[in-house]
Amino acid sequence: MKKRLTLMSSVIPVLLLVSCSNNNNSSDNQPKSDEQILLDFNEKYKDDGKEMVISYMNEPRPNDLNDYETVFKNMTDCGINTFFTWGYQKSYADLCKKYNKDYRPYVYKQTPQSYGDAMKPENIDDSIGGFQYCDEPTYNDIDTLEETLNNHVSNYPNKGYYVNLNPCWLNDEGVVNSILNGHTYPEYVSHFCDVVFSKITYDRWVSLDLYPLLKNSWRDSWLYSYETVAEYAKAYEATFGFYIGNMMHYDYRKLNETDLRFMINVALTYGGRALQYFTCVNYEPGGTFEGNGLLSGDGLTKYDEYYMAKTVNEENLKWDHIFMNFDWQETMLVKGSNNLFENVNFTHCKNDVSKLDGVKSLTSNEDLIVGRFDGQNNDTGYMITNFNDCVSNKTASITIEFENSSVDKAIVYHRGEQSLTSIEGAKLDLEITTGDAYFVIPYAY
Repeated sequence: MKKRLTLMSSVIPVLLLVSCSNNNNSSDNQPKSDEQILLDFNEKYKDDGKEMVISYMNEPRPNDLNDYETVFKNMTDCGINTFFTWGYQKSYADLCKKYNKDYRPYVYKQTPQSYGDAMKPENIDDSIGGFQYCDEPTYNDIDTLEETLNNHVSNYPNKGYYVNLNPCWLNDEGVVNSILNGHTYPEYVSHFCDVVFSKITYDRWVSLDLYPLLKNSWRDSWLYSYETVAEYAKAYEATFGFYIGNMMHYDYRKLNETDLRFMINVALTYGGRALQYFTCVNYEPGGTFEGNGLLSGDGLTKYDEYYMAKTVNEENLKWDHIFMNFDWQETMLVKGSNNLFENVNFTHCKNDVSKLDGVKSLTSNEDLIVGRFDGQNNDTGYMITNFNDCVSNKTASITIEFENSSVDKAIVYHRGEQSLTSIEGAKLDLEITTGDAYFVIPYAY
């Protein structure tokens, strides 16, 4: 089993890497061939077992015990590698142990041992990576976690303690007051970190629900929520976890593959490292919850949403061992030259930077968000994401110029595929279609 990290994640944008090492010559002092450059890079970042978490809420419930193995295979074939259930379920626990997968039961503000003998500290199975303790707490609810925190530290010190936070709701004063209890959104996230991470040092997570794509618009607090969580995840060396609303319900739209890829790319641009779907199964089809999950309630029928998720998950898992070795540092917002007005999501951000280290200039005809990442081998990566609602079908034509004038190539990841691109004058041109992203690593001879 690949190691799950405490640094967050989902869909893979193109990452551009630039290496400024002076030791890039072959033995006869000639530039390295493209093949050798990639061989050397891939050796530096060879697959070390680090894996993006792909999970969900709401597990399938087969009617026949003999179907559990088939359902489990359906889920793993989709790319799911971390399993959630409401409470402890022996069938899932046994399958996770059999296939070396991570299992995280939801105990809902209770102590794990209250769920029976199998969850007692002396009997806990190695397949259980941790417990989901709470979903969407208010500011004041966070103070009530103390009992489970103390019990967890005493009895499960090497298991994860997971809580999923609310996003920021900028335009709904009633919701804001009921969730934040008179505090700002950064104060809410900070309060969680202060309370939980004062005791939890193993496998820290900061996770949130945020379903930004509405039927006729998008939420203008999307980036503000992400930048806030990203900053605290960075400060506490925690995983940035994010839920994706893949099921149409309330005012949330029915997604296509481009929408799904877009939402994941945006999260990755802020260092997201743990993707969680809402939902794997729709327990109440019809009415308000009109859309499908990934699978039917019994887990045997695969919906269109399943195949979309499978495609995007496979893209991310092709290169997650690269992405997981780059740590998010900052994000810049780029207003496209075609746009007269500021992007509504840009107007609320507080922590964006006006210039990225290592970049001399970056121009685009359409709006972008660009994250800068530091690699484990002194490389720098830039995740460049087209930030336009997919219904607009806008392609961003961009030029990025690097400060190091010696940069003449870039290692690029797009939808999980690696390529090496030659550039002139330290300038790289890219065409980024709607919903898409590139991860770019510059290379200097």
